[in-house]
Amino acid sequence: MVRSAPLRTEGPRQFEPDARTISDMADKHLGSPVPSTARAITALLREARSLSRRADKLSATAAAVADLTTQQLAAEASTGGQHLVHHLTVLERQLQRHEKQPVRRGR
Repeated sequence: MVRSAPLRTEGPRQFEPDARTISDMADKHLGSPVPSTARAITALLREARSLSRRADKLSATAAAVADLTTQQLAAEASTGGQHLVHHLTVLERQLQRHEKQPVRRGR
């Protein structure tokens, strides 16, 4: 009889990185980018741009609501999307520069 692992009953983990955490992660991973990462970053950037556009629309729509908390949260979502797009754009450019560097041969 094969026993299966017990089902997880706890909810999804919540992770809310702050600007320092994001920059720390970028600093750790920028030293040696992996070629397969370029595709992932390009896909993430495409999705982040879409998300940012939607968050901007949400923020504009939330301005019509009288609730200040709703307006503030929508504005934070918009700002977060813009920060993510910027961060991924920087990563993508760094990968492109890394790929264009000539290969050095040891003597």
